[in-house]
Amino acid sequence: MIAFLKLMRIQNLFIIALTMYVVRYGMIEPILIFSNFGIAMPDYLFFLLVLATTMIAAAGYVINDYFDVRIDKINKPDEVVVDNGVKRRVAMVAHTVINVLGILIGCYVSYKAQLLSIGSIIFVFSAISLWFYSTDFKRQFLTGNVIISLLSGMVPFLAGLFEMQFVKLRYQDLNISENINSMSNFILIMLASYSFFAFLISFMREIIKDAEDFEGDSEYGCRTLPVVMGIKTAKMVGAAFGAILISLLVYVQMDRYGAADGNLSFYYILVFIQIPLLLTIYKIVTANDKKDFRMASKLTKIIMLGGIFFWILFRYLLFTQTW
Repeated sequence: MIAFLKLMRIQNLFIIALTMYVVRYGMIEPILIFSNFGIAMPDYLFFLLVLATTMIAAAGYVINDYFDVRIDKINKPDEVVVDNGVKRRVAMVAHTVINVLGILIGCYVSYKAQLLSIGSIIFVFSAISLWFYSTDFKRQFLTGNVIISLLSGMVPFLAGLFEMQFVKLRYQDLNISENINSMSNFILIMLASYSFFAFLISFMREIIKDAEDFEGDSEYGCRTLPVVMGIKTAKMVGAAFGAILISLLVYVQMDRYGAADGNLSFYYILVFIQIPLLLTIYKIVTANDKKDFRMASKLTKIIMLGGIFFWILFRYLLFTQTW
């Protein structure tokens, strides 16, 4: 059982679920309440949405390890689970069952939200993308990095898309369409900004992981950025993405500096996101071995958590009308 949970990356699935719930209750709900509306999506349907998303992600992790056994035996021999705790046949069956159930649950939620067409496309596209990522895309130059980063950025947007659809359905009979559209546009901008942050930090992490896995990837012909252009170039690209993130966050800080919140948001971003980003850049630039890149990768997870928990602060500041 422990081996199977490890195969599914249970800690990453927790982060996905946490992201969706924090986006719902930390970003969307306070904005709705502040605008005299409220959460409209039934709790059980939101739970099913999160479940479908995490199940498809879990299936992706399983199939990725299934196809990467030989590479992983070089890159991280102590962490190989397939054929070392979980049989290959069991892994393939588990991937298929979890994937199909995840898609069906996602389609059910999409049907209830009257988004069956777009919802089905999203869930099926995600499952297919993760399959081809494992079999082909991750071995192509930057293609796999972009795919995974896009899917990571889609997670918070998915929570907002379904929640706002239910808001529109609940209030559609009232003569307040202009208010709903204005609020929806504001939430859309917030979600797009956060999704873009998630995309950038995920892409940065993917480059770091490719540098960490250079040995096995080069042995089996993967055309990752470090293999094609060298570790030095990969380090420069990873550091550059970190610098871009810091610059964008400085813009956000300057926009809020001097606000009545006592600069809480300013200092939160500085302490919990920018300083870890600076440490990550330092670890990337000075990295000499796998251990250094692994530490940089772990730092990106801390940054992701910092981005997630920012919305709890956002909720507090919005309700105190000081953000």
